[in-house]
Amino acid sequence: MDKIYWEGFCLLLPSTQRRITGAIYRLCSGLAPALERDNLTYGEFVRLVVDFDEKIPWAISGELAADLFPANVVKDSSAPDFSSIDSEEKLEANLLSAPEPSPEALEMALKEIDGALPYLRELLITHGKKLPHDRGGAPRKLGTPQEQEKIREEVKTLRGPGTKLTDIYARIAQRHGVSASKIKQIWLNRPK
Repeated sequence: MDKIYWEGFCLLLPSTQRRITGAIYRLCSGLAPALERDNLTYGEFVRLVVDFDEKIPWAISGELAADLFPANVVKDSSAPDFSSIDSEEKLEANLLSAPEPSPEALEMALKEIDGALPYLRELLITHGKKLPHDRGGAPRKLGTPQEQEKIREEVKTLRGPGTKLTDIYARIAQRHGVSASKIKQIWLNRPK
């Protein structure tokens, strides 16, 4: 394949353009399932990145964009400006006018693109571990006031001369799949 020279530097080869866009589109399709979508277009991906502004680390995306499109992406300490590459058409136009990187720089850029989602996953896991755990405990059985009132009514109907409350608690508990002490607790906490 012939290299095309423009203003003293070699423009991206078509094979290099395909490798870069292929890696970017793989990134988009890899992110789609996490967003519960069938697919994610490049334009949607860029809007997503821009919308998250300060919520994700820009070191990777900013450096990567600046390496691939040095004249077109403004890189500073905050989020980079993706307006010059925010659509597939602009991306491909920028790739057509970008200089051919060294093989090492190309491999590094492709490695960064392919590693972005695993990096984001690790970042989310690390930050997720800082959140508190579920307070735990078994799900509450017979926790609603209506269920508790029903239990009280059952106790009232079974109560009579010669019947022990402990027997009533055990019988009702067996019906509802809870302990006798839970039935007793509901009975004793009835409104007076």
